[in-house]
Amino acid sequence: MDRNYWLFRVSEKWGKRIDFCKENNLVYCGWNIGLSSKTTKEVLTENPWASRMAIKFCHIQDGDVIIMPNYGGIAIGIAKNKQLREDLDWQDTLNVHWLTKWYPRKDLSSKFQSRLKFRGTFLNLIDLKSDIETLINSDFVSLKESFNQKIELERVENIKTIAEHLNKRADIYFQDVEFEKFILELFKINYNGFEGFKNDQRQEAIDGKDLCLTYAIDELDLFLELNIQVKQHTNKASFGGVFQINKSVNDDKNTLSRNILVTSGTVDDDFKKKALETNVYVYGPEDIAKMILDNYSDISEKYLQKLNIINRLTIIEQ
Repeated sequence: MDRNYWLFRVSEKWGKRIDFCKENNLVYCGWNIGLSSKTTKEVLTENPWASRMAIKFCHIQDGDVIIMPNYGGIAIGIAKNKQLREDLDWQDTLNVHWLTKWYPRKDLSSKFQSRLKFRGTFLNLIDLKSDIETLINSDFVSLKESFNQKIELERVENIKTIAEHLNKRADIYFQDVEFEKFILELFKINYNGFEGFKNDQRQEAIDGKDLCLTYAIDELDLFLELNIQVKQHTNKASFGGVFQINKSVNDDKNTLSRNILVTSGTVDDDFKKKALETNVYVYGPEDIAKMILDNYSDISEKYLQKLNIINRLTIIEQ
């Protein structure tokens, strides 16, 4: 059976748990409902309230690869047996043979780094199988030379090229609605785990947003919400988009809401600072360009064709 690949995020809010996991060759979670010795069916039968994050623990098998983010890097290990440790405050544990206890995050591919933005406890990383196996087989020699060096050397120039292309809008085949749908997909890819929808024009006139993306953190009883107004502008951006997205208000005390203006018009630090004074975050063409470059291989082909940038870039990340 092919092994699977899992991100396992250990919370530090109760102490130095990352260090404990590395020193004691394990990872652990805080549900204490016998996940170490039960199947998914048994857990759901006995504890129907068990979170989706808890259930994922049941799916990890011996030999699976565990990626644990820590201190600007990652630890990488091989899953061994699960064990219920009554001597620990967090009892559901997974023993791990650590292959490396720290590898620099900056030397990972941009796609890999994007996945590490996921804030839940578990995430299946099967789409990074090639990256992870290459890293393991290289004995953790820096991948920057073998995988990312050329991308990094051309990154600044490519971001500038894409930003100028977006701002001029020449040879870009997006109607306004299509561009909004593209931005929705781009945010969902870049901020892994968010789900979203596009408002119709009638609702947009009421609450000022073209797009809304949401993400629930079950363990914290917290709901994250991104409200986004999208503008295709040539030359300088208009501040009207800031006023428009400011209509969006969420009074739910359990919801952390952010209003965002995404514009292809040029913006400077003063524009962003002034917008932030009204609690609006601004993504200008350079910010959009960074997201495109970092997530190029995951963007739908139909949007890449409408962007029409491939012949303008020095290097495309594959």
